[in-house]
Amino acid sequence: MWIGLSLACAAFWATSDLFAKRAMLAGEVDEACAIWTRYLLAVPFALPFLFFGIPHLSARFFLLQLVAFPLEMVALFLYMHAIRISPLSLTIPFLSLTPVFLLLFGFLALGERPGLMQGAGVVLVGAGGYVLSSRSWVPLSAILREPGSWLMIVVSVIYTFTAILGKVLIRESSPSFYACYYLVAMTLLLTPFALLRRKRTLHFSRNVMLMGFFHGGMVLTHMFAVALVNVAYFIALKRMAGLLSVVYGRVFFHEGYLFRRAIAAGMMLLGAVLVSL
Repeated sequence: MWIGLSLACAAFWATSDLFAKRAMLAGEVDEACAIWTRYLLAVPFALPFLFFGIPHLSARFFLLQLVAFPLEMVALFLYMHAIRISPLSLTIPFLSLTPVFLLLFGFLALGERPGLMQGAGVVLVGAGGYVLSSRSWVPLSAILREPGSWLMIVVSVIYTFTAILGKVLIRESSPSFYACYYLVAMTLLLTPFALLRRKRTLHFSRNVMLMGFFHGGMVLTHMFAVALVNVAYFIALKRMAGLLSVVYGRVFFHEGYLFRRAIAAGMMLLGAVLVSL
């Protein structure tokens, strides 16, 4: 079940990003409104899950969210800026670095040493990232030339911590409750930023509505999948969104170098899976 939920989560995520990019390019929303509306429109899809009940919330739950939500907001603004200024196929696949960072931070903080298979996964992800971010097969300086790529690497680092915090928060509550709580809380926290930074009247266009719908599906499948399995396993499969983003970039935005980028994204995904074994 967790594999199906993880793959569905990846598909929802990549498709939400597709419509977010289309909405921003069409001038229907700016970055702040794109982030805010994808949460606002996703809330109705999670509200029915409150019928499963509201669990007792400990003091630890509220303390952890004081750390998790600000980190999530920073990552979201960097994330949306990255997919606006750079091709989807050069940004989304870099999120495959998150399982690698989980491995590295585990070593630094806990002294956990990666095995041979995990080390091979690190090499694959790094090599795939270099190949992905270049217009040649020798991409040593490509990340610096593409701002969206290195911004997404920063996002991957932040998501390393939010993935761990999110799983703890789910354990402190429940998947159904936290999905709704997370969407409502993030909508309220992002509202002032959206209102202050809004540059035009918000239009709930087809792109904007679909962006919110698929984001809601992503959040719900995320909460239930991560509750069923090791967080690194889930994150590795969720990064399948990078492969789908390569296809979307070619079909909808005519992004080039599809063959090389598909190979690179596949390398990163395989590396992420090996890291998680």
